[in-house]
Amino acid sequence: MSKKRKNKISVYLIKDSLTDYSEIVVDEYAGSQDVDIGKIFFGKSFQKKPVWADKFLENVLSDDLFTANARAVLIVPINKDDTIRFFAIVMGYGRSLLRDGGIEERFGLKTILNTIQPDSLRRINKTNLGSSQKISYEQLPTPSNVSAFGFDVEQDLVSRISGLSNDDNFIKGIIEGDSILSFSTEDSLSTIKPLLEKILNRYLLDNYKQDFEWVDNLCPIKDKIVISQLNDKLIEEINNNSENIYMACPDILDWSDFQSFEICNKEYNYISADNFNDAVGEKIANLEQLKSYKISYISAENGQKVKSWNAYKCVGGEIEFNNKIYCLNNGKWYCIDDGYKNNIENFYNAVPISNIDFIPYSQSSYTTEKEYNISFATQNNYFDLDAQLISYGGGHSKIELCDILTPNTDMIHIKKYSSSSVMSHLFMQGLVSRELIKSDNEFLQKANEKLYELNIDLSFDRTKQIKVIYGIITNKEDSGRPHLPFFSKVALKNTIKRLNTLDVVVELKAIKITD
Repeated sequence: MSKKRKNKISVYLIKDSLTDYSEIVVDEYAGSQDVDIGKIFFGKSFQKKPVWADKFLENVLSDDLFTANARAVLIVPINKDDTIRFFAIVMGYGRSLLRDGGIEERFGLKTILNTIQPDSLRRINKTNLGSSQKISYEQLPTPSNVSAFGFDVEQDLVSRISGLSNDDNFIKGIIEGDSILSFSTEDSLSTIKPLLEKILNRYLLDNYKQDFEWVDNLCPIKDKIVISQLNDKLIEEINNNSENIYMACPDILDWSDFQSFEICNKEYNYISADNFNDAVGEKIANLEQLKSYKISYISAENGQKVKSWNAYKCVGGEIEFNNKIYCLNNGKWYCIDDGYKNNIENFYNAVPISNIDFIPYSQSSYTTEKEYNISFATQNNYFDLDAQLISYGGGHSKIELCDILTPNTDMIHIKKYSSSSVMSHLFMQGLVSRELIKSDNEFLQKANEKLYELNIDLSFDRTKQIKVIYGIITNKEDSGRPHLPFFSKVALKNTIKRLNTLDVVVELKAIKITD
């Protein structure tokens, strides 16, 4: 007996402030149809030949191949405690029929986490906010817990989750979502409403806090006044070229078809604040102006814009405002949970300050960190290892031991204060070199050969406790402790925890800038 065919459902929850169809659906729809459980809106569909039929198949089948862009959305009102909440079930390209800003953020994510067991995750989409702003798509062949995905609950922002539901009274099988909830069901138009009622009830629960409490480390901001204030602050930070603000592509892309990014009719190989400023060539007056600039992905196949974002969606970073820390990612503002923030701040404030007397970084004397390192090493009878690289592993991997080595083989890493990504890269350098010395005989031998090559009469001893010292060139400090972006502190905490397992003591020191 064949299995009954299921329908793939993709559903959004509309914000509770929207109470009328006209506030939910765009004006540019082709028609609508009232049904028993709500109303269907649909757009015009057009047949066209696919690009590859002309370009690659050279019109051999030009009269036989067509594509269409069908789109519809079913809006269903659900009464919950005398309050009406609307669901939007999208079909085809139906998402384009919904107004921007009208959907409940994290609806699908919260519903899933209120449903699944902690060891039933199948896929996670995440963005690392602490180091590289890397967007990752992780999938495992069997249901697993979050740690199996390499998910860092302190640095990673989860954007989408897939999991296996075994709830006979709800949805069975794979469910997936972020702001959208996607699943398969035998229900159709005439039977879907009771399931939507169950979905609303499941979304309103707080079960997820038992096993997935880390999700609330970053809480979405819904207060329009706060969002407006943050956006005003953001514009100010952009115009001041703040190091805490960056720009990057907000989505995972098909790089095999990538030609360039287009900003203001100029093409670039990547999205960055520098490239954006170069293209725009003027200060940004307000949020509306920022959003008016489009950044487009240009296809190598046809030279056309296949994906575009307003510039605001490409901006990221962190802002301190009214004694709270906020971060912006993919056009959404998040507030750092106070308990999470205090935990990180307390850890950071307990990191020892080095008693090494770093010489000031004189901007009139040093034009590069290399020049400073040579001078500092010479004055203290230390050894300059800056840019002394060790070839290791496959390919062309090169590892820098440290910038400065002391007679005790303590390892000093020095960097000018900059964004979270730059600071996190500095911390990782200290971790990688020491991990390899501790765990890899081949690298240990090469490291000692490098010291011999440089006429340094020392050798690394993996049994000896050493210090890794991070010197950060900045005047933003308090009694020698550098002021760092929040997610740099998060990255440092994770680095220290790993270095401590290697019997390494980590210290910090702000290096003052003069002239």
